[in-house]
Amino acid sequence: MSLIATENGGSYQLPPEGNHLGRCVQVIDLGTQNDTYNRKPKKLHKVRLGWELPEERAVFNEERGEEPFLVSKEYTLALGERANLRHDLESWRARRFSESELEAFDVSKFLEATCMVNVIHRISAKKRKYAHVNGVTPLPKGIKDVPKQVLPSLKYMIEDGAGGVFPDLPEFIRNKIMASVEWQQAKSALNENNGHEEIEEPKSDDEEIPY
Repeated sequence: MSLIATENGGSYQLPPEGNHLGRCVQVIDLGTQNDTYNRKPKKLHKVRLGWELPEERAVFNEERGEEPFLVSKEYTLALGERANLRHDLESWRARRFSESELEAFDVSKFLEATCMVNVIHRISAKKRKYAHVNGVTPLPKGIKDVPKQVLPSLKYMIEDGAGGVFPDLPEFIRNKIMASVEWQQAKSALNENNGHEEIEEPKSDDEEIPY
């Protein structure tokens, strides 16, 4: 396990590199985001999956005590032949998608499903070390007992707006959702219906997610 110091004096912990028991505890629809594809600006629908690592734990908050690490990965919500989401989900299932599944597949079916998560450490463009989910595979046949789930299951759909589990999401994820095309369109429609009065965004808190 790494304890990372930052320039401003803060620190955060990373899970060790390697293969870990995992359980999907987050399926978060980020909506349509401004992104780039083949070096060109493009609007892409994004989804974020998060896995708890039940056998890799640390104390992130003294009041809560020891908790599993959480690792996440963001995907374009697409199942094309070269899509990262398709690659990881087929690896997780250990089988390819059928033609009917490729037409429409509910990614949230993986919520609370167990797996092996391969974690490696990478350095971001801002020179920040982070845990990258390098691959997801099924549990080996010899593993039958996985520790009970600790972190809450969070499923968020962009249609939920500020409702559902939105208030429970980390602030940086809420900010990303509020930047989505769908959120901004809904905000504009509400403003028009209210005589162009500005609609306030949900208040954010100062608590940072520790992992």
